[in-house]
Amino acid sequence: MNKVLLGYFSLMILTDGGIARDEVYFVTTDKVLAKLFTKLSKALWGKTPIRIRYRRGRYSWMKLRVKDSKIAKMLAKLTRNKSCIPEFITNEKDPKILAEYLKIIASTDGGVAFYQSKRNDGYVRTERHVIIGCKNELIKKQMRELFSRLGINTRTVKEGLRISGRDNLKKFRDEIGFVPGCLVTAKSTKWKGYMKNQVLDIMITSYSGSTAPRDSVP
Repeated sequence: MNKVLLGYFSLMILTDGGIARDEVYFVTTDKVLAKLFTKLSKALWGKTPIRIRYRRGRYSWMKLRVKDSKIAKMLAKLTRNKSCIPEFITNEKDPKILAEYLKIIASTDGGVAFYQSKRNDGYVRTERHVIIGCKNELIKKQMRELFSRLGINTRTVKEGLRISGRDNLKKFRDEIGFVPGCLVTAKSTKWKGYMKNQVLDIMITSYSGSTAPRDSVP
């Protein structure tokens, strides 16, 4: 079994997926990420996920299910029932592979926050961050350590991890970035449909003087 592909698959389950007794699944609104998950499932297990579409009002999403109790048991063991990043990932020594693992995490649970905030005294500030959502304290700690090994500083915030500052953001873009083609979700009225990498470029370019919209990008 290809360990790197297993790492990608495990992280997609850990971030935007789930583990049941006889299946694992991945939930997404993004066609590129759904295609990646399907490709990994076929390569690792020879299985095409069952795709179910859901809609609630103007929002729609997909659930991709891989029915197999042995796979579910393996993923539960590797992630300790979705409570930690698998040990073989945290022990990875190759920085290029590590960057690809972090790309999966950023693309599924992360996005760009680029907007203007206004203080009570009227001062307007441009916010520029990459945010990775996570409430699990151990996983946040593990992610911080992995980013640190690539020379990227992160800050723990209520919603997860935050990457800020021009140099930090440029390093994230140049060494990690998002899965090519994955899109900003419908939660952002300003950037919905834009590629996350595209918005990241716009945000970094804005350090030269352009202004940010009054909106955030998940």
